[in-house]
Amino acid sequence: MKSSTVRQSQHFTMHYKDSLGCALILVGLVLSVATPVPSDLDLCKPYRERNPNVQQKTLNQLYWLHVPKCGTSFGLTLMNFGCPRLPNEVDFPKEANSDPRLPILPLMADLTKRYKLSIYCDPNTFDRSRPLAFHMPVPPQLYNSQRGVALLRDPRKRDFSAFHSKHADGMKKQLKPSLKRVETLGDYMAFPGIRSCQVKMMTGRYCAEYSLVTNQDLENAKKHLSTALAFVGLTDYFNESVCLFHAMFGGNPRESSFSHARPTSQFSSGYESSEAPFVDDPFDEALYMEARKIFVSRLKQYGFKVPYPLLLEENPYWGYRNYAIVVGILMLLCLVVFRKKIIGRGVFKN
Repeated sequence: MKSSTVRQSQHFTMHYKDSLGCALILVGLVLSVATPVPSDLDLCKPYRERNPNVQQKTLNQLYWLHVPKCGTSFGLTLMNFGCPRLPNEVDFPKEANSDPRLPILPLMADLTKRYKLSIYCDPNTFDRSRPLAFHMPVPPQLYNSQRGVALLRDPRKRDFSAFHSKHADGMKKQLKPSLKRVETLGDYMAFPGIRSCQVKMMTGRYCAEYSLVTNQDLENAKKHLSTALAFVGLTDYFNESVCLFHAMFGGNPRESSFSHARPTSQFSSGYESSEAPFVDDPFDEALYMEARKIFVSRLKQYGFKVPYPLLLEENPYWGYRNYAIVVGILMLLCLVVFRKKIIGRGVFKN
């Protein structure tokens, strides 16, 4: 009886050690393939290597489609690109990174006032009829210009950020006092003129302009992503957008290009909750999805790694494939490491 109990104990111990060994192998495998989070400048490594199969494009008379709450910080990238006489230390003031619920500072207006485009920038880089500091839509005469630059943003995040600052560029003055009294995100989204900001700006109207948006407007906005714009980035992938812009059009990114003025994330706990589903802004959702496809395609074209979340959105089975690979490697390693014990127990025979 005792010998039977001892054998059972030894058998359990042996299985426990085998399981522990497999677990340690899995941990080692994960650690061996894990890579540290790259720094801002490391993200541009594919650009610095200069993919020989892709030629940089010329971009003159560019205009910025500056959609509200989609990344004022990108203005620094544009100025670094077009203003070779700009000092290296140029950045937004430190107070710009304070609570975004505080009164809005005219960041780009301040920057372009301190560093006048006529002095620091090449004369042919910017369309001087469209100041960088303003949230101006794409007018009809520029629908086929292919010289616009824009960042678009996940509408849930953009709308949430606009709600907290009650931002409503282009809204009639008589409506703004009522908007300031809005207390919930749902009421804000239902306020006249708030929805479809990004689609409206791509089709010649201001962000909070009160006008009917149709399916045809959406199709036109999607088309203008390629015909009116030379570049479309994503606020949600800001660093990659900065690097991709320079890879496409030249120039060297500076550290200041990666600074984030008024980052909303630290103040926006729960912005992806059911309080702000995509259904609240369906036209902007559809436009954003189209912009993501273009963005991913260009990342691949210019030799950048596509961020993992975008890969999953492009191919939902990507994650399952990776899990299958890890499990397969783990099983193979366990078989190799414990082969002698398995053979000794008669599972496999030579």
